[in-house]
Amino acid sequence: MIRELIYNVPRPGYWIDELGQVYSSKRGPRKPLTPYIDEQRYVRFGLWDGRRLTTIQAHRAVLFTFVGFPPTIDCHAGHRDDNPANNHVSNLEWQTPMANIHQQINRRRHVHGTTTHTNKLTETQVRAIAEDMRGLQVIATEYGITFGQVWKIRHHLSWRHLWVPATHSII
Repeated sequence: MIRELIYNVPRPGYWIDELGQVYSSKRGPRKPLTPYIDEQRYVRFGLWDGRRLTTIQAHRAVLFTFVGFPPTIDCHAGHRDDNPANNHVSNLEWQTPMANIHQQINRRRHVHGTTTHTNKLTETQVRAIAEDMRGLQVIATEYGITFGQVWKIRHHLSWRHLWVPATHSII
């Protein structure tokens, strides 16, 4: 089944099917658009509104179009099978941010610590920073991080998985 695309607002001239394929009828007969995969492996499409190009995520467009608006404004579009390429309407659901994080943790997909792409420190360095009694700015300069990050490490507000016993949940 193909429906007119809704993504926050209706998008005249664009259509979407239950699998997340977007079509355009802007220039004649309806044709499928070529998707691209972003750095987080989500399927995206570019839509032209006459003035500018807007990119949309297929999974959010499927939910908006076939399920309706999210129950709250901060809801995430979650994949039940953890496969960001599977955008079938039966595989998608609106989730609260907390439910999304819990699902990631339970399925061991939550990125934290040394697994993040922006990581600058090792776990050994973080433990050393937590025990270091010098000034925050001195430590920050030495490790190439911010004053605020040193403060968060010292107060166990970042790298929380290092401070929680293995039998307890992070959240």
